[in-house]
Order: sequence, then structure tokens, then C-alpha cells
Amino acid sequence: MEKEKLEALLIDYIDGKLNDEERAAIELVMTQNEAARKLHLQLREVINAMDESHSMEPDQKLRNSFTQLLQDEIAKQKPVKTIFFQPVVYRAAAAIVLVMAGIGIGYWINKNQQRENEMVALKKEVEATKQMMLVMMGNSQSASQRIMGVNVAMKIERADDEVVQALVKRMNE
Repeated sequence: MEKEKLEALLIDYIDGKLNDEERAAIELVMTQNEAARKLHLQLREVINAMDESHSMEPDQKLRNSFTQLLQDEIAKQKPVKTIFFQPVVYRAAAAIVLVMAGIGIGYWINKNQQRENEMVALKKEVEATKQMMLVMMGNSQSASQRIMGVNVAMKIERADDEVVQALVKRMNE
């Protein structure tokens, strides 16, 4: 059994606060353990000494002296000026700053999201135009379709390898 737990149980045993089962367990521990028996005797001596001691009351002269010193110390203290509105003003200002920062961040995120959506739409449109151009150039039956495909390819500022290969193929044919 841990020493702290044993001490607490022994104190309760001395005070008579244990039930019959706990009291029997403590008595068994004290019969088997010499250290527990010594601890019981020491605790009983301390508790008896505490019970027999009287509370010490200071004499009237000491009380009066203390009261006078306390009143002098209270009188020396300057009154503290408390302004109740300052913390509220600071809190309100902080709240306004946080709201403004939240609005700014939300606006920035929304703007970036719009740009990303526009970029995705443009990429899809370029891909569709490229596919249409490749289909037009690949049409072997209609020369006008091939010429229109080449015109569309010429309007593309940066052609990728697939477009260049299709143009080379049409030029060779």
C-alpha cells in the first residue's frame, strides 16, 4: 500500500471515520507491518498533541498595534482612478479590426476563386477550339474545311506540339 494512502487511512482510523471493512483491513496491515504500526503511533501522538493544544490569541496591545498599522497603511495608499470605458473601447476597436480583416480576407479569397474559375473556363475553350481546328484540318474530303482549320491554327499564339504536327501533316499532303 502506498505511504500517502496508508497515512490517510490511518488518520481516518484514528478519527473513527472508517467502516468496519476498512478498519479490519488497516488493523491487518498494522499487525503485519512494523512500519505501519510505528506510523500509527506517530500519527496518534501528533493528533493528540493538536487536540490538546489551545489556540493562541494575541494580547490586546498587539491587536491594537496591528489595527493601527493596518489603518495607517490603508490611509497611505492613493485612491486608484479606474476608467471603466477604456477596456470596452479597446475591445470594440479590436472587434472592428477583426471584422474588417475578415472581410478583406474573404474578398481576396473570392477574387482568387473567380480568377481560377475564369482560367478553367478559358482552358476548356482553348481546348475545344484546338479540337475543332484539328478536326477541320483532318477532314480529308473538304479542302475548305482544311483551310479554315489552318486559319484557326494561325490565330493561336502559342501552338503546342499536336497543332504543329497537324499543320506539318496538312502541308505535306
